[in-house]
Amino acid sequence: MELSIVPYERLSEHSRINHRFSLSPVHVPPPPSDDASLRDVQGLSELDALPLADESIDVTILHHVLEFSPNPHQVLKEAARVTVPRGHVIIFAFNPFSLAGLMQMGAQFYSKRPIWQRRALRAGRIRDWLEFLDFSCLSLRFLGRNLPINHSRYLNSSRFVDRIFSRSIPLGSMYYIVARKDKAGLQPIKPAWDNSRFLGVAPIPKRSMTARSSQSAAILPFRNRMR
Repeated sequence: MELSIVPYERLSEHSRINHRFSLSPVHVPPPPSDDASLRDVQGLSELDALPLADESIDVTILHHVLEFSPNPHQVLKEAARVTVPRGHVIIFAFNPFSLAGLMQMGAQFYSKRPIWQRRALRAGRIRDWLEFLDFSCLSLRFLGRNLPINHSRYLNSSRFVDRIFSRSIPLGSMYYIVARKDKAGLQPIKPAWDNSRFLGVAPIPKRSMTARSSQSAAILPFRNRMR
């Protein structure tokens, strides 16, 4: 399951899981260059109240939904609820300690665009929330160490920047966290009382104490009187 505010950007297309679907809080129209019939949203739902059963999803992807949600902790709690034990949650979020984070601190006062009105969620804060929900953080990586300029020519020519500073600078404009749900799944086993020999009730055949037959009469031993 993929929860995203950008439904026409599918991150699970190359997954080996056959059953894949996405949910979005609102319908975001795709760009004119994309085919709406192939890259459209598959379902609308409130992300803080998912219409799914408990422990029914193997992998849950949160694609920039925590920063734009009014209640990010509840969204993460719902994602943990529907994830099976030993399942995984993958979170993509913007890093406030980056060039894009510094630009967002100033642009939020001058622009009403949603990209600048997002929440600033640190990676350490999300890790604390995951540990509270019985998750273990398996991987944390930062992406996008170049300037936050959304231009195709600049992005193609500045890919070497991300490769050069990937080891020297442990920060980036975005980060992703891979966490595993360590809560053990308990399935109660009902005891088979009917098949139990210890507590099972078996009929006892009646025996006559006055019968002389050795098969039907019970002979009780008597102690010899001391003379």
